[in-house]
Amino acid sequence: LPFLWFIKVRTVIWYSHAHSSSALRWSNHFVDQVITTARDAFPLEHDSEYPIGQLVSSNSFFYDESNVDPPRNDSVIISVGRIAKSKFLENLVKELELDCSIREIKLIGPMDISKEGGYLHKVQELAAKRHLTINTKGPMKRQDLKSVYTNYSMLYSGTKKAIDKSAIEGALCGMFVLSTNSELLHLTGMSEIYLEF
Repeated sequence: LPFLWFIKVRTVIWYSHAHSSSALRWSNHFVDQVITTARDAFPLEHDSEYPIGQLVSSNSFFYDESNVDPPRNDSVIISVGRIAKSKFLENLVKELELDCSIREIKLIGPMDISKEGGYLHKVQELAAKRHLTINTKGPMKRQDLKSVYTNYSMLYSGTKKAIDKSAIEGALCGMFVLSTNSELLHLTGMSEIYLEF
């Protein structure tokens, strides 16, 4: 990067994570623009930062009003993506009322068992105390996710700053997105919907 900067070649990086590595901090001095998913999804300061959301195909993920039968399962919350501490799954478990109608949280996505197995076990123990079941399904191909999004009503995204692609896809398919990420709630239209409640 310094060589490109020295010969005045314009450079752009794409980054959307809370973690700031030493390589990122070093590279940040030599790039002209930063493209990211949300205003606070780039962990450093930069003069030319452009949040553009997530690229999702509306041809693949969309709400079909003609296909409302059978009704969606509203006793299960799904989470799609990597199973990791950075997804804050325990926050969802803690926020659910003991007497609510939710009985299961279904996790769809990959997990590094050596790094995150203990974390998943703790979340499952916490859920069991609240009479909830945590089920893991493993990763799915992106083209197979639409059928999941149209079978359930609610999708959880625990990522604090970046924008999870699955949340945008789920919202396009008519799901309620549950999150504390205000930028995500704005992008999916959920902030306006929740104001009505």
